[in-house]
Amino acid sequence: MPGSNVLGYLSEQHSLLLARFRKQSRAIMKYCIFGLQRSGTTFLESLIKLNFKCEIANGDRWKHTLQRVECNCKTFNIYKNPYTWIESVVYRDPADLLITSPFLLEEGYNMGHDRVNLANLAGLYNDYVLSWYDETTFVRYEDLLDEVAREKFLNTLPFERITDSVVVPEPGSLFMSEGFENNKIPYYLYGNPERLTLDEISIINEKISVDVFNLLGYKKLKSAP
Repeated sequence: MPGSNVLGYLSEQHSLLLARFRKQSRAIMKYCIFGLQRSGTTFLESLIKLNFKCEIANGDRWKHTLQRVECNCKTFNIYKNPYTWIESVVYRDPADLLITSPFLLEEGYNMGHDRVNLANLAGLYNDYVLSWYDETTFVRYEDLLDEVAREKFLNTLPFERITDSVVVPEPGSLFMSEGFENNKIPYYLYGNPERLTLDEISIINEKISVDVFNLLGYKKLKSAP
């Protein structure tokens, strides 16, 4: 091999090695996730991990904290429609929400097997949104279930993509959502509660302000006259 060709070959190999080193040594981007229990925090985290090279960085900042905290990295705050969120807490599994917020067990209009105080639960949702809402961190759980909205959301993320097409967690594979099936998707997308009565919707509507519905883009349902 003539000398000029050898030098050219070595130069090319050096460039390839340098590019590989730079790619490997590039700092992995980090992110934080926050949201109330039963709002889709685990689903969002899994969706990001399956499709991007990045790391969650909540550290000692509990993802379900009611008090707003700041992170020096990309931050997500996820919300679920208040009516379906309340049904998730009351009729499925509240996770540790009743332990961290014991006032939800006070006497009043109580419902579900845990006898959750509906007015207090709706009030907690309202206060959480008003404390946390920021359009730069805002994510709606329902948008992650809709194929088009999900793709649009993922395309806005600044992380390094590791998949050619979107990978979604298998239904029922996530902790606390073992009973989830794809046939439940319309229930969440349309935001029509299955078990709440008109009187219960009235209580919710009294405790959750119009501002909260407008901020999150959810429809306020008609309640009992």
